[in-house]
Amino acid sequence: MEALVAASQVHPQATAVLYYSCFALASMCADLGSAADGRRQRAANAGALEATVAALWAHLQDGDGEDADLRHELRHQSLWVLTDVCAGVDAAASSRVQRAVEAGALEVVVATMKAHWRDAGLRRQAIWVLNCICDGDDVTAESHRRRAVEAGALAAWWQR
Repeated sequence: MEALVAASQVHPQATAVLYYSCFALASMCADLGSAADGRRQRAANAGALEATVAALWAHLQDGDGEDADLRHELRHQSLWVLTDVCAGVDAAASSRVQRAVEAGALEVVVATMKAHWRDAGLRRQAIWVLNCICDGDDVTAESHRRRAVEAGALAAWWQR
C-alpha cells in the first residue's frame, strides 16, 4: 500500500498511475472484518486519503487529452478509495473519517459531483462517500454535514 501511495504522490499528473493505484487500494480495502479494517488503517497511515483527494482535484475535469476516459475511471476509483478507507466499525474508523475530512474529501467530492452532475454512476458513488463521512447523530457527523453544505452539497445528497 505504501508503494501505491508513494507512486501517486511522485506522479500526480500520471492518470494511469493514479488510476491503477486507486484501483488496487480500493480493492484491498473493500471487504468486511478485522483484516479489512487493518488494511484500511494501513492505507490511511500511508497517506491514501490525502493522495486520493489530491488526485481528484488534479483530475477533476476531463480535459482534451486522449486520457479523458481514464480520467473518468480515475474519478470513480478515487471515490471508491475514499469510501472503502473510511468504512469500518473498528475503533479507528472515526479517525480515518476525520482524516479524510481534514484532507478536503468533502470539498472535492462536492466539486466532483457538480462538475459531472450528468454522470449518474459518479453521482451515486459521490453520495456514497458523503453518507460514509456524514452519517451519524453525533456532533462530529453534524459538523461534517455542515462542512459539506458549506462546500455546496445539498442536504438531500445523504440519507438521514
